[in-house]
Amino acid sequence: MSQLNNFPMLSQRDGDVNSDYDCVPASIAACMEYLTGRHYTASEIKDAVYGPGFVGGTSAEAYVEYCAGQGVKLYPLDGNGGQLVADLRGAIASGHPCLITEPDPYASGWTHVCAAYAFDSASITVMDPWIHAPVKKTDGQWVTQLQDNQIWVLERTDMFVPTNWKDDGKTLTAPNGHTCRDGFRAKVLQGWESSDMPVEEEHGTGTGETQQTFERTLLQWTGPEGVTVHSLAADAQTAALQNKLKQIAALAS
Repeated sequence: MSQLNNFPMLSQRDGDVNSDYDCVPASIAACMEYLTGRHYTASEIKDAVYGPGFVGGTSAEAYVEYCAGQGVKLYPLDGNGGQLVADLRGAIASGHPCLITEPDPYASGWTHVCAAYAFDSASITVMDPWIHAPVKKTDGQWVTQLQDNQIWVLERTDMFVPTNWKDDGKTLTAPNGHTCRDGFRAKVLQGWESSDMPVEEEHGTGTGETQQTFERTLLQWTGPEGVTVHSLAADAQTAALQNKLKQIAALAS
């Protein structure tokens, strides 16, 4: 049997107002705990993405950015039942747990999400967050029961905490006390000069965008383009060159 050893059994029913519907964040929490070694709960993940007061079903796609900020890549694989069963086996063998969607065994007409983490020659085992226990089904059962022609794979990505910075999995704090969160945190953790510290907190620009100024860099979130990096030195050089060209043009005229 191939399995992700010590895969956590987490409950979606952890007291949150949305606990009856939190199979997606609970499954993600179990996968991320396995991959990162940090403890997560369904409610904290759902609250971070949908807000504390939200009640209703949630989508794996909505958690992609959140997972990226935790150093985990969450992405879909599409295919028919047979292909997805093969994909599940391949992902688990490579150390990557997966989210699967099945007909809800506890409520007719609904769907339910679990985390796949083990397989043998004829079956695949998932962590069911409703009962926080393993459930094994044959490959044939999964071929007919996998919903949406899709599974979601979770992979740990490399994260590099800059020297003397501190990261608690949600907030990255520079030695000067300023912090980075969400997409800005994820960008810094991709690789960053430790001396290039933020000089302010992230803030809105009034145009629907957000930005954060560092000692030598500007991070900007624009929505469609995500988080982009701008060199303040390059911007200053460009501005100086433009001023010089204006002066030359004025003298020539």
